[in-house]
Amino acid sequence: MILNSYPAEVKLAIKKILIIEIILAFILLFLMSWHASLSLLLGGLSVLVGILVSAPIAYRKQNAGKPSGIVFNALKAEAIKILTIVIMLWLVFKFYDYKIPFVIVIGLGIAALFSGVALTKLEK
Repeated sequence: MILNSYPAEVKLAIKKILIIEIILAFILLFLMSWHASLSLLLGGLSVLVGILVSAPIAYRKQNAGKPSGIVFNALKAEAIKILTIVIMLWLVFKFYDYKIPFVIVIGLGIAALFSGVALTKLEK
C-alpha cells in the first residue's frame, strides 16, 4: 500500500479525513446533487494531496536533532502543503465547470481541521 511509508499519525489523519468526507459526500448526494458531492470530495482531496506531499518533509530525519532543524522542516512542509492545496484548488476551479464553491470550501475546511494531526508528532 502507498501509505506504508508514512508515520502512523499521517495514516490516521488520512483515514479520518477520508471517512468523514465520504460520509458527507453521500449525504450531499441525496440532499443536493452529484456535483455538490463531487465538489466536497475535490475540496478534501486537495488537502489530502497536500498532506501526502508534505509529510515526508515534516518527518525528515535530517537536522532532527536540532530545534531549529525541526522548525525549519515543519515550515518547509507547511509551505509545500499550502502551495499544493492552492494548485489543486486552482485546477478544480479551472477545469470543473459544475463546481459548487461553497461546498468545495466546506470540504477543504473539514479536511484542514484534521490535517493538523498529520504533521504533529504525538507523544504517548
